[in-house]
Amino acid sequence: MQLSLESYINTNFGGNKSAFARHMQINSQQVSKWIKKDWIVNENTLYSPKRDIPHFLIAFNGFESTYRFPLYIKEDIRNAWIVLNIHNGAVYAEDGHCEMWDSAPKLKLYFGVCKELTNKEVHKVIDDHLPVFQAILSGSSIENVNGTLYGRFTKDAESWMHELDEDLLQVESDESPYIIDHVDDYLENDPLGEVFNASCIEDVTKHIVLKVEESGCEMSDLLSVYLESSIMEYYEYLSQNDEICEDMPRWFLELVE
Repeated sequence: MQLSLESYINTNFGGNKSAFARHMQINSQQVSKWIKKDWIVNENTLYSPKRDIPHFLIAFNGFESTYRFPLYIKEDIRNAWIVLNIHNGAVYAEDGHCEMWDSAPKLKLYFGVCKELTNKEVHKVIDDHLPVFQAILSGSSIENVNGTLYGRFTKDAESWMHELDEDLLQVESDESPYIIDHVDDYLENDPLGEVFNASCIEDVTKHIVLKVEESGCEMSDLLSVYLESSIMEYYEYLSQNDEICEDMPRWFLELVE
């Protein structure tokens, strides 16, 4: 238990500094000097405070996702990133646009990564590189310029950033399954759902999910979320065909009325 020297003397010597001085075989004036300089006692060992350690952030894995392929996205023009937030030390992953311009505040650092990584692989990538993220974080600071916060980095931090950027781009998924982006493959052979007797959109959804499972493929997370709307888009496309429009399923016609 850590105590100030004065508290230690109050607790163990009844506040008698002279008694403590005799116990330590020193003069009372020395005890007064120690107290004035904020000496402390920890587990019966006397310490002289030298310098306060400035507050610093610890890089930590802040990634959370319930998706098996959390970075997989439909639009090829977008990318996946491992992100270091220098404001709080969190390291996580996301897809989409990033602060890459020279004029950007750069409170978040983006490192390109393979978007087919599984949830488990993303966690491993972050955990394996936490020491590097910490080195970058330790060499970063935040500066307020006319009310806007900007990230500033030492040369060592910039060197770590460059090395990390190259390293993460080499990481590939060990699974690399074929990922389904669209519903066409599972509907074009039976576009009107006659073979599997579809009487509602839920029947079509179940049919696609079953076929994907049987094929050993993976449905993209984006398609999983928007499966019904993707099915409707497909049937709306079919309804524009003059040869098919009169045979469109009743459930579809009821939904679009």
